[in-house]
Amino acid sequence: MRNPAANISVVLITFNEENKIKKTIEAVSSLTDDIIVIDSFSTDNTKAICESLGVTFIQKAWSGYGSQKNTGHAYAKHDWILSIDADEVVSAELLQELKNLKFNSEKQVFNIPFKTYFCNTLIRYGGWNPQFHIRLFNKKYTEWDTLAVHETLKLSADTDIVTLTGTIHHYSYDSLEDYTSKSEKYTDLFAQRLKERGKKSTWVKIYLSPLFTFIKEYFFKLGFLDGAMGFKIACLNYNYTKSKYSKLKKIQ
Repeated sequence: MRNPAANISVVLITFNEENKIKKTIEAVSSLTDDIIVIDSFSTDNTKAICESLGVTFIQKAWSGYGSQKNTGHAYAKHDWILSIDADEVVSAELLQELKNLKFNSEKQVFNIPFKTYFCNTLIRYGGWNPQFHIRLFNKKYTEWDTLAVHETLKLSADTDIVTLTGTIHHYSYDSLEDYTSKSEKYTDLFAQRLKERGKKSTWVKIYLSPLFTFIKEYFFKLGFLDGAMGFKIACLNYNYTKSKYSKLKKIQ
C-alpha cells in the first residue's frame, strides 16, 4: 500500500517509450497515486500504455529536457518531486526507503545511486558506475535548468544534500544502434551548448581529451574488469568525446 505520509509526486518525460514505460511506472505505483507523464507526442503506444496505468498524461511539444520536466511540476499535487526517466526503474530497496522517508526541511534534496545497464548488461566499473544523481527535491525551492542537454538541478548555497542507499536501475541503451542514434543527437546539442558558452575546440580537445577519457575510464576506473563490454564502453566514450569537440570545431 502507498504511504500517504510520503507526499511524493513522480514526474517523467517520454517520447516513444512503449518498450520501457510500463515497467518504470509500475515500479513506483505503490509509492504514490500522483504520477505525471509529460509526453512530446509519441507516435507509438506510449500514450495508451500510460493511460491504462492511470497516470496523468500530458502532451506538450518538445521544448528541451529541463523545460519538459519543469512542466510536470505544475501538474504535480505534491511539492516533493521524484524525477525519473522512462528508462529508469526504482529498485524495491529504494521504494521502501522512499516510503519511510522523513522530510526535515523543504531545502533538502536527495542524491540517489544508479546502476547502469548497456544492452541489458550491468556495467559495474568504468565511467558509468558508480553514479549518483539528485532526483528527489521540493519544487518550491528547486527546478531544472533549461540547457539543451545534460540538464541539472538549480541548487542554492544552503541546499542540504542527503544521499540515499537504495538504487535506480538505468537501462540506458538497448543496442549499439540505439547508442549511436542518441550519441549523434547529444553531441550535436553539446557542441552547440559549448559554442553558446564561448568555448573553443583545439587539437588538444579533439585528440588528447578522448585518449585521456579512455585511459581514465578503462584503467583508472577499472573498466577492464567489465571484460569486453568494459572495453567497448571505453571506446564509445572515446568516440563521444572526440565527436563533440570535432563538431564544435566545425560550428565555432
